[in-house]
Amino acid sequence: MSAAALLESLAGLRRQALDEAQRVGSAVELSTLRVRILGRKGELTNVLRGLKDLPPDERVAVGQEANRLKDDLESLLTARESALEDAASTS
Repeated sequence: MSAAALLESLAGLRRQALDEAQRVGSAVELSTLRVRILGRKGELTNVLRGLKDLPPDERVAVGQEANRLKDDLESLLTARESALEDAASTS
């Protein structure tokens, strides 16, 4: 897989995860989303497996974007989890 294809996969994964994170309605659904995207057999991990086939210079760029995506998603999921907990405690 080329660097461009991996970057496009990461961009698509970002869009999908952001959309789904906003739509989840419970902590259980959020946990399922977290595992499906960030887990050991998750979608991000599957994309990262393609890094080994890239030349070193392209690997760095794609790896940096993947790490940025992972950090952003972890922050988003944590914030969404807090929002769901707040909503549950006020109802």
